[in-house]
Amino acid sequence: MTGRCLACDALQLLLYGYAALDSIPRALEMTLAWTRRDPGSAKAWALLGGMLDAAGRPDDAIAARRKSTPFDAYDDVFAGAVRLRAGDFPAADQTARAQLAEGADYESTWQGFWLLMISLRYQARWRELHEVAERRFATATMADRTGEHGRRLRFTQALALLEAGRAPDAIRILDSLTRWIDPRLPLGGRALPLTCNTPC
Repeated sequence: MTGRCLACDALQLLLYGYAALDSIPRALEMTLAWTRRDPGSAKAWALLGGMLDAAGRPDDAIAARRKSTPFDAYDDVFAGAVRLRAGDFPAADQTARAQLAEGADYESTWQGFWLLMISLRYQARWRELHEVAERRFATATMADRTGEHGRRLRFTQALALLEAGRAPDAIRILDSLTRWIDPRLPLGGRALPLTCNTPC
């Protein structure tokens, strides 16, 4: 049984600290040194991917992330998000739609869905954004419709409608969200405020 690498945890926290202070070059330098010292470390390669992404090097970021072992199923989502931040919307859309392809596992389809939604939003493709959200809500499980996924879906729809100039429709959705009920919560705490943990 392999013990937890406390030094790795400490180094990761230090890297996050440098990144939080906008010292990306220093964080990148340290992460590169980590991969040279321990080329078999999945954590090191994954962190290097993140630092290269922050440094504006999307191709290198994706290549580094794909060196992490074992291969992470969310690497495709990471690649799509990197392309999105780099402004390569066609590549991001393609990755998202691949995640939504028939036969993908349930969590991957949700990851692909959110990536596509963000891409459409960045491109101000409001009508498509609304249509995608409608389709996803219609095919979601009842648990997702009444849980966090459903609430975020409805909020995204409201945002798309508002930006598309359909304020009354957006207001109706937002008003319904103020009375949203999450069955997982105890009776005394079922009302979920709209602004709580909702991506804007």
